[in-house]
Amino acid sequence: MTARQAWVRPLAAALATSFMIAAQAQTQPARAPSPPAPTAAASKKICDQAFNPPPKNGEKQNIQDLTAHPLAGTVVEIFVTARDGLGQEGKSQKVSCRLPERTFRNPVTIKLAEFRRTLARAYEGSPQAAHASAKAVAVSMGRLAQDKADQFPSAMMINNLKGIQKNLAASQDVAVVDASVNDLWQLMLQIEEETLTKAEKDLREAEKKLREALEKKTDPAELKKLMEDAVKAMQEALKEKAAQTQDAQAKRDLEEMMKKLEEMKKALEQMDKSDPDMAKKMQEMMQQMQQMMQQMSQQQQQQSPQSQQSQQSQQSQQSQQSQQMQQQRQSLQQKMQQMMQQMQQQQQMQKMQKDLQDMIRKQQELMDKTADEAEKRKQDMAAVRDKLEELVKKTDGQVDERTAEERTREEEINQDIAKREEALREKLEPRTDLTDEQKQEIIDKAKEEWEKESQPTQKRQKRLDEMKSDLGDMTKKIDQQRQDNKSMPEQDVGEMIDKLRQMQQELQDQEPQQGQQQEGQKQDGQQQDQQQRRQQQQQQRDLMEQIKKMLEQKKKSGQSQNLDQQQQQLQQQLEQLMQQMRQKGMKPGKLQDASGEMGEASQQLGKGSPGEAVPDQNQALEALREGAQQMQQQMMMQPNPQDGDQGDDPNAMRRQKSEEEVKDPLGRPKPQEDPLASPNGESRIRALRDEIRKLLEDPKLSPERRRYLENLERRGGTAPAQPR
Repeated sequence: MTARQAWVRPLAAALATSFMIAAQAQTQPARAPSPPAPTAAASKKICDQAFNPPPKNGEKQNIQDLTAHPLAGTVVEIFVTARDGLGQEGKSQKVSCRLPERTFRNPVTIKLAEFRRTLARAYEGSPQAAHASAKAVAVSMGRLAQDKADQFPSAMMINNLKGIQKNLAASQDVAVVDASVNDLWQLMLQIEEETLTKAEKDLREAEKKLREALEKKTDPAELKKLMEDAVKAMQEALKEKAAQTQDAQAKRDLEEMMKKLEEMKKALEQMDKSDPDMAKKMQEMMQQMQQMMQQMSQQQQQQSPQSQQSQQSQQSQQSQQSQQMQQQRQSLQQKMQQMMQQMQQQQQMQKMQKDLQDMIRKQQELMDKTADEAEKRKQDMAAVRDKLEELVKKTDGQVDERTAEERTREEEINQDIAKREEALREKLEPRTDLTDEQKQEIIDKAKEEWEKESQPTQKRQKRLDEMKSDLGDMTKKIDQQRQDNKSMPEQDVGEMIDKLRQMQQELQDQEPQQGQQQEGQKQDGQQQDQQQRRQQQQQQRDLMEQIKKMLEQKKKSGQSQNLDQQQQQLQQQLEQLMQQMRQKGMKPGKLQDASGEMGEASQQLGKGSPGEAVPDQNQALEALREGAQQMQQQMMMQPNPQDGDQGDDPNAMRRQKSEEEVKDPLGRPKPQEDPLASPNGESRIRALRDEIRKLLEDPKLSPERRRYLENLERRGGTAPAQPR
């Protein structure tokens, strides 16, 4: 197709960037044999990517609107030529694409579109032919204003067309033709806008807002609100069209689409936000719906009695149009179904993210509670430690007193034995019937019997020494806990209490023996000592009771919060979430570590050691946060439901991938060695830089070209391919 350069150059500039990406995989070296033409499916795929680039990670996309171009709707051949810093040139395959166009319903606007296309191509030939073509268009405009006056929304628009026709008839200069082309477009938009119903206007407005939001990279939450408005607008438009149509099948299809839209509405209400990819697909679906409704309106107008076609021809055309319309409705229903699947998938993903965020919040709250409980227990155990220390000191003092008494008693027994020995020796001395050896043997046997009386005292003395050692160990442990600023474990406290209670019982059991041994001694001092001992024992019993109550109260306080059970429940919820992730082909990653840390924290809490659980909970919290980031990254890479069926041959796709692996971005076979890494590579780089600097000295160099060369110079003479 050829056309005047004034119209072709802007069009080529608009397409260059899009087709550089879309046709990159199809590029071939200029010196290579001409590659085979792409299949229709491959051409369509490239054109779709160029005219409707998909969003990339929510980034703004530059979408060229070509519907206002006078050549819109025509088939063109497009290719891209690129040259790198080494002077190597590559050329893409030619791709045949139909330029996107706006569908008009009013017969007047359809005719005006033909006028614009004719005027845009008027100056392809000789000036005489161009003038004749422009005059013919002016005559046709006058005839259209007269014959189709009833199809103009207002008389003002008829006058506008007559004004354009008058200017064109008066002069066929190029500037006048270009102005006429632009004026006709504005008139077409006005006519079409006035032809729309309120529901159709609302649909177009909703689609426009959604398209603009995508271009401006609107917040996902606001994007969701616009999608809800779009669904409402589509519902109203379909409801209106279903009431107008007389086709029973079309009515059923439209009603089915309204049901799907109602499901989409409910799904959107349950979602927190929407992603740009989903919004982009809904915007495309709205465009397709507008085209469908416009074609349905055109079909209704063609079925009016004003048609000049024969009945047989008209019926044939209507049948063909009905089939096309049904296919379009089915395509739209399929897109709605795919959209529903995507919404359901995103809803599930958002629920998983929400559940994980809720777990992070609960884990933070649980860690705060655990830290508070640890601090409270630390304070409580400090009080218990003080009481325990007091009890140990009192018991230690009592042991010291009893040890001193036992030592005194042992000395008294030893003195008594010595007196008895002396008395026995004096008694045996006068006896002549006994030898000295016999006398000594009698004395030794008596002494042995007397010394048995001191064995209980010695046994008590040994036990008191053991108590003294145990009390010393307790004192050291208490002092160490105070120096380390740590609370004593309840298990250690319990063991100390048991030992102290046993000591108290043993000391108390010795009292009757002491009393029996001292029977008959009525000294007031001894009675006071016994009374003082009983008071000390009662004080010690009171201390042990206080410690017992403090431990029980602390235990009840910990059990009332059920911190270990709360931690176990969080771990179970996390395990369920990880199972859902695995079912969707996602890896738990750091969440697995978080579950392990939660288990460790739960065990510490079960032992009654909240202070030991806090570090594990903190590690679990950090792992949860990292796991949330990993989950979001994996969700961004999850395929959409409609991406599963590409309609391509898998073997062909593998062959294409294999071929691409041995080619560079321009489609040329990859060299075995880097040309710049050769022995002459450095000189080649210097030569390229010198050439670039000479080009930069040109004062007439365009800003775009200057930026490109400056970037090329910074990169050492090599750069990505630039469209020519």
